[in-house]
Amino acid sequence: MGRCKALLDLRGSPLLARCAGLLRAGGVSEIVVVTPSGNAELSKSTDDGPARQLDGPVHDLARKLGLRTVAAPADGDMFASIRAGLSALGPGSRAVFILPVDMPLVRPLTIMALAAALQPETPAVVPVHAGQRGHPPLLSARAVGQVLAWEGGGGLRAALSGLPGLATLEVDDPGVLLDLDTPEDLALALRSESHAPQLTIAAMRSQE
Repeated sequence: MGRCKALLDLRGSPLLARCAGLLRAGGVSEIVVVTPSGNAELSKSTDDGPARQLDGPVHDLARKLGLRTVAAPADGDMFASIRAGLSALGPGSRAVFILPVDMPLVRPLTIMALAAALQPETPAVVPVHAGQRGHPPLLSARAVGQVLAWEGGGGLRAALSGLPGLATLEVDDPGVLLDLDTPEDLALALRSESHAPQLTIAAMRSQE
C-alpha cells in the first residue's frame, strides 16, 4: 500500500497496536515484533550500513506498547523473519502464536480457543474458517524447535505440514483469513462492524 503496514490507522489505532491488543486480550504474555532491518524507515543507518538495532517509528511505537523488536535477516524472506522472532523469545515459552501485522481483525476469543485446543501431544493448532486455513497458527515449544530446524522449502506452511499430529480448529472468525494487503482491504476493515476494535510478524508467548 506504499506505507508501513504496522503504522496504518484502523479506527484510531495503528495496526501494530490492534494486533498487540487482541493478543493480550486473548491471554498472550510476551510479544516480539520482527521488522525488516533493511528498510530505511524502520532502521537507522550508520557509517557501517543499516543498524541491526531498529530505531524508527515502528520501534518507537513497539516500545510505547511494551513490545520488543528484533531485526529480520537483511536478505531473508518471510520464513526467515518468523525464525528470527521465534529465536528471540525468552526461555519457558509454553506455546507461540505467529500473527502478521496486516491481520488485525482476529478475535481475542479465537486466540483463547486455539490456546485451549493445544494439547500436550499436539505440536500445533491452525485456525480454519470456511474451509480455509488462516492465522495465527499456535505452535508448541516442541514445534518451535522443529520449525527452527526445518531445512526444506515452502516456508512455514511446509514446516508445519511436516509435523505429525498437526491439528486444525474450525472458528467462526473471518478475521483469520482477512489480511490488509490493499487500500480496498483497509476500507473493508473500516466498514466492518463484526470485529472489535515491510513485513512485520509478531511472535507471542502464551501465559502458563
